[in-house]
Amino acid sequence: LIRQSPLQEKFADELVGLDVDGPADVDFAMQLPLGTTPGVVHLGGEVRLRNADLTDLKWGLHYQQAHGKVRFSEAGFSADALNVRVAGDIAELNLAVGNFTSDATEQVEASLRGVLPIASVFQGFQGLEALYPRFPGKANWELALAMAKVRAGEVAPKRLSLRSDLRGMALDLPAPLRKDADTSLPLEVHLGLPLAGTELTLQLGQLARLRAVLASAHQPLAAHLAFGGDLADIAPPPGLKVTGSVAVADLGAWAGLGVGGDGGLPVTVAVHAEQLDVLGRSFANTDIGLQREADLWRLKLLGNGIDGELEIATGNADRRGITGQFKQLHWPEAEAAAAPGTQAMMPGEVPPLHAWIGDLRLGHANFGETRIETRPDAGGMRIEEFTTQSSALSLRATGSWSLVAGVEQSALDLNFSAEDLGKMLNALGYASPIEGGQTVARLQGQWSGSPAQFGLDRVIGSLHGEVGEGRILDVDPGAGRLFGLVNLAAIPRRLSLDFKDLFQSGFAFDTINGQFALHLGDASTEDLIIRAPSARIVIRGRAGITTRDYDQQMLVVPRVRSMLPLVGAVAAGPVGVVVGVLAKDMFKKALDGAVAVRYHIGGSWDKPEVILLAKEKQLPAELVEPEPAAVERR
Repeated sequence: LIRQSPLQEKFADELVGLDVDGPADVDFAMQLPLGTTPGVVHLGGEVRLRNADLTDLKWGLHYQQAHGKVRFSEAGFSADALNVRVAGDIAELNLAVGNFTSDATEQVEASLRGVLPIASVFQGFQGLEALYPRFPGKANWELALAMAKVRAGEVAPKRLSLRSDLRGMALDLPAPLRKDADTSLPLEVHLGLPLAGTELTLQLGQLARLRAVLASAHQPLAAHLAFGGDLADIAPPPGLKVTGSVAVADLGAWAGLGVGGDGGLPVTVAVHAEQLDVLGRSFANTDIGLQREADLWRLKLLGNGIDGELEIATGNADRRGITGQFKQLHWPEAEAAAAPGTQAMMPGEVPPLHAWIGDLRLGHANFGETRIETRPDAGGMRIEEFTTQSSALSLRATGSWSLVAGVEQSALDLNFSAEDLGKMLNALGYASPIEGGQTVARLQGQWSGSPAQFGLDRVIGSLHGEVGEGRILDVDPGAGRLFGLVNLAAIPRRLSLDFKDLFQSGFAFDTINGQFALHLGDASTEDLIIRAPSARIVIRGRAGITTRDYDQQMLVVPRVRSMLPLVGAVAAGPVGVVVGVLAKDMFKKALDGAVAVRYHIGGSWDKPEVILLAKEKQLPAELVEPEPAAVERR
């Protein structure tokens, strides 16, 4: 109807691509001058739409089941509060053209209001479809389009505004841009149309502000994103600049999204994070600096427990990979549960890693100088070298990280050695009940998760160790962090109770060796043997790594003959002989004719309970070994 009236000529540009399809009731009136009498054509009317489809091919818009009135006259037309459906969702559409606009300087005013998904909000914008899954849910949106009046032949500027509180819509992006659906976060966007070369401004609550000039055929993107701060009034220089401060930044998740690409756009980031998350670990008060250079990204991190930089190659990345140099890296303990929103990196996507760390700490453990070399392989990632060196211990490890049936799997073959077991345990963050003890050990295991999620409570595998001469001290087992596979501190404590005069100052040993089977939070042994001049001790049973408890049996086989020269050494000559005889009598009294004493170790790591079960009259055959010959003193 409008196209067949004088409105077609007056509003031709606005009517291009516009189509209305469906039943309608029309009231129409026209006043024409007759004959030669001068006059003006007047027309007016109203169209009542019923389940009509509205399509605008020019903007790529499509609305269904339109209900409502469209008014028109020779000065323009308007649709006020049309009820429409947008991909099944109810919305309100308003349109005013010509003299029907509320602002006399505008030629066109249009708005859409409704609770809509992101795909409906951005229908007509090409190339954004891949982002839609990052914005699940629906929120209350208001979209407003305005086109200014211009003289004939001029191109009318168009401005689009979008507003929403985003309640009901999640932002499935890494922190600091992550938001759940229940939280309100006001969003306001203003931009010109068409998009090429236009200016865009965005405000996301008090979290972030963006000013940008979008790319065109003649100029690259120029954008400044500021977190928690103000933006300069002038247009930003070419490239992307990110500044400000955030509560949380999830660096690992952003890297997993591949943000930044491999183009030549200049990028600089200077952001302070109160909490920096990297692969499920957190660093406090960290400055993040990121710079795109000719053929690499340079990432600098400086904060509590972290000081260094990474070079991430963009040219020959499969060969050059990532190079890291850190003065210090104090990797925190794993959280009990993964941080919300942490997104795993795929093992096969990790390029080669070449890292040197001057001071590496993993949780409570201090490893000192460290080198790491990895490479991708057919199954994921291969750990070629993980070596550490400090005054307390040396460590060498190889391993892998792969994806098996969609689940991350890691494995390590780890060898470590130390001149002093006590100092090694201290370096690993444990309260040490050991003095001395040259040590070699090997841990072989696998677990679900990344290498960064290693923990004895997650491992399925084995731990074998051999310890040389040393002493088990009588220390309080509740003092400090315990290495609880065996409560060595309970041994001298209990023996000093049953053999009071012979074990009061600790328990000297010649060797300790044995093996533990590790299985998802439990460590079980059948052959942990402590050999000492005074006794042989065999420990069997389970230690709960997750539950931090014991269910073990300890068999103590005193070596009466071997104790005599040790006790006799307290006093030389005839006095020593007398002391030795007294010691032999004390042992016989304590043993009451038995050859061994069996105990049960239960309770918690902090409060172990060692209970006497029985005094054995005969040893199991596998535990029988000849007593060493007594050394005759002259």
